[in-house]
Amino acid sequence: MTMDLGTPNLEALQRMLIALILGGLVGLEREHSQAQEGQIGIGGIRTFPIFAVLGALAVFASQWFEWFFLFVFLVISSFLIVSYYYSAKADPGLTTELSAVAVYLIGALAQWGEIHLAAALSIVLTALLSLKKPLHHLTTRLGEDDLYATLKFVTVTIIVLPLLPDQAYGPLAVFNPYKLGLMVV
Repeated sequence: MTMDLGTPNLEALQRMLIALILGGLVGLEREHSQAQEGQIGIGGIRTFPIFAVLGALAVFASQWFEWFFLFVFLVISSFLIVSYYYSAKADPGLTTELSAVAVYLIGALAQWGEIHLAAALSIVLTALLSLKKPLHHLTTRLGEDDLYATLKFVTVTIIVLPLLPDQAYGPLAVFNPYKLGLMVV
């Protein structure tokens, strides 16, 4: 008697492989960073791809078990909380634990078909993690005036500029508030 396992879902397998690779990228950085700092963390080149694949598998299994994605998320989060509890005295940072959660969600995004978003987030996360020293160095060099100038620039760019009307006003229609705002930024 043979069991018919049906046709393989190649698209789901492909997405899981992508999740594995994206998790591996973050895991590679975590492993390298922990080795450079002489630390032992919760994960690296093997664990982070597993988090990503778990995210992809949880999404895939959610088609049969509706709450499975949330259940796996809560289980992983619980493990990470316990891990942090035991390692907080040696390393009070949460970066690796939060990265693990992010990688789980990146794996889920890949399985949902949001490959470009998952890849972009994986690259941004890896870059952010690998730039720890330069970012910390930058914060020590920034003065209060630099911080306020950056805050003003971001406020104008993200809040004020989108509110400006993009149409011409005045005689001969030469004044466009949005284009003027772009010149200021």
